[in-house]
Amino acid sequence: MNLLHISTFLQGGAGKVIADLAVKEKSRGNNIWVVCTKKSTGNYSNYSAHLDLLHEKSIPVIFLESTFKRELNNITSASNQLVDIITKYEVDLIHSHAGTPSLIAMIAATKASKRIPVLQTMHGWGIFKTKLQKNQDISILNLLDRVVTVSKSSEKVLVKNGLKHANHSTIYNGVSSTQKLIPVEDDPGIKKVKRLKSKGHFIGGCVGTIDERKNQRLIIEALNILPVSLPYQFFFIGEGTAIQELKILCAEYGISDKVHFLDYKPNGREYISLLDLLVCPSLSEGAPPLTMMEAFAEKVPVLASNTSEHSEAIKHKTTGLLFTNESATSLAKLLESCINDGEKNQYAANAYQYFEENFIFEKNSNKYNKLYQRLLENLH
Repeated sequence: MNLLHISTFLQGGAGKVIADLAVKEKSRGNNIWVVCTKKSTGNYSNYSAHLDLLHEKSIPVIFLESTFKRELNNITSASNQLVDIITKYEVDLIHSHAGTPSLIAMIAATKASKRIPVLQTMHGWGIFKTKLQKNQDISILNLLDRVVTVSKSSEKVLVKNGLKHANHSTIYNGVSSTQKLIPVEDDPGIKKVKRLKSKGHFIGGCVGTIDERKNQRLIIEALNILPVSLPYQFFFIGEGTAIQELKILCAEYGISDKVHFLDYKPNGREYISLLDLLVCPSLSEGAPPLTMMEAFAEKVPVLASNTSEHSEAIKHKTTGLLFTNESATSLAKLLESCINDGEKNQYAANAYQYFEENFIFEKNSNKYNKLYQRLLENLH
């Protein structure tokens, strides 16, 4: 099978899923190519860790001028470039990972010399889409050969917004259950976490792009409510334009000595394994985020906002803790409880079992492979 993945960018959890799927399919003996936008746009970019993994596994990454911009002239230009690519490499199947790449892929596929199925994984339904963008994306989804959502919540959102496609299903994202963590001994951030932990501090953390949707500001607001005597240290691990704003807020609240910003780290799971608690305050996710899955796998307790996506993985006081979305008071109350007692540890064991049942990458990648095979079989 000659399989082409097309995305806007290889960024964050979605980018990791794409890279991991590409590597897995190549290990099955298939030929794989990955197409995305080369130059970053605003907060959107390609993570070097994802590109390095694909390079290491000899999977070609082909950059177009933009698979992100919705303007007609860009769609036309990108689809023309993609025609040349799918013709040159005799592509059998296209797996898209966002609405605009899907449109580009469908237009290109109509110009190919053979029928090429196009399926899309909807990794997230952005909360900042305009009405026009929502209508455009739903229209695209309804024309695809298959639609995959990464959570039941996302599936419901799409149906509510007009998805009428009969061929849709849910395949959860996942992480490896056997990933061997390789400590980065010269990483100053790792050293700092270990040093503070050895002194008896409770270590909390949040991993991911620091922006409005991920809502890390709420954590700062909650930390400001906590008693000053609590022995905690909190780490934000991720890149983003909101970092400076949050640093200023920490200084205003007088908690800069307890809050640390470490920027993006390719070894994020190594950091998660050292935490006493992972906090996920997002306003919106396409699915339970990969950082949450990594925490489950490392048996690290999780405290998350009670969004529908988080609630698919966290059952309150069973597999983790949920606070009221956008409520700093609710978050602060549970944070204080976690810092003061060890009750949270029982949730980690339950979460690990839930992870094994639902979020192991090896299992879920097999579901994609079976879907690929069915789409190709339907051509004959």
